[in-house]
Amino acid sequence: MKQTSFIKLALSLCMGAAMMAAPAHAASDYPSQPVKILVGYNPGAGTDLVAREIAKQLGEKWNASVVVENRAGANTIIATNAVAHAKPDGYTLLLTNSSNATNPFIYKDLPYDPIKSFDNIALLAIAYNLVTASPDMNIKNVKELIAYAKANPGKYTYGSVGVGSAQHLLMEMLSSAAGIELVHVPYKGAAASMVDVVGGRLSGMIGTISSQQGHVREGKLQPLFVTGDKRSDVMPDVETLAENGFPQIVSGYWLGLSGPRGMPKELIDRINKDVNEVLKMPSVIETFKNQAMVVLGGTPKDMDDYFDAELKFWDKAAKTANLEALEVGK
Repeated sequence: MKQTSFIKLALSLCMGAAMMAAPAHAASDYPSQPVKILVGYNPGAGTDLVAREIAKQLGEKWNASVVVENRAGANTIIATNAVAHAKPDGYTLLLTNSSNATNPFIYKDLPYDPIKSFDNIALLAIAYNLVTASPDMNIKNVKELIAYAKANPGKYTYGSVGVGSAQHLLMEMLSSAAGIELVHVPYKGAAASMVDVVGGRLSGMIGTISSQQGHVREGKLQPLFVTGDKRSDVMPDVETLAENGFPQIVSGYWLGLSGPRGMPKELIDRINKDVNEVLKMPSVIETFKNQAMVVLGGTPKDMDDYFDAELKFWDKAAKTANLEALEVGK
């Protein structure tokens, strides 16, 4: 009996040691098969272009296939849910973005936990939102926007990519803080709202700098302000909300890389290290710059802390907007 117990104990210790060694072994051999990065948007969008550049450079670095898989729909919930329920082996990753921080306060009964279902790997970049107006409005900055809205309650209309989007929530926060009424008109994309602003059917819009900068250069859109904590290098003459007395309204459209919860720490650290090296490559920096994005990078904990702060920010924003939670898919 004593010999049998000793053998069982020895086997148990060997199995435990093997399990402890497995993550490091997996990290050193990674990747030994194709890696998928799921993107919750259609091909060709700015987010998709950024994801493909990251995938390309990681693939070359790893001498392996890294592919972008587009699973658009339900405000990125479809792609996010697929990663949440994937095997935590590093072969299915998510291009995380601002929607992952806003969705918990817009939709009820998400099919995953926004925090517990994922391991964050690295922040990638951030793009500041830009608010513009039709030149016909004769409004050139945030002070003039507020003055107009106070003098003409309910007459300033603005477009965004949808109810509950980060852009919509930011404008609701400004409306509340400034004590004005801005009429939200939801669209299914930035292009459609731009057409109506340029055509004079809409007072203004909010969207990314990259989606609007062409029309700004042509004088078809008047930039009013950006929502970053500092001015954009792309449009250094455009003021921030913080400069105008609203330092609490600071947020941008950010991107990161995450995986399903349960990934070995050694593997997370390995991918994080390689991603940070890729973010320093000239072609990657140029790709981000073309999308008016600023490279971030950092540790997995940096992304955890950033995401936690974003959740708190958007929780407050959703309450300010007094939104009624939507069913997933609506």
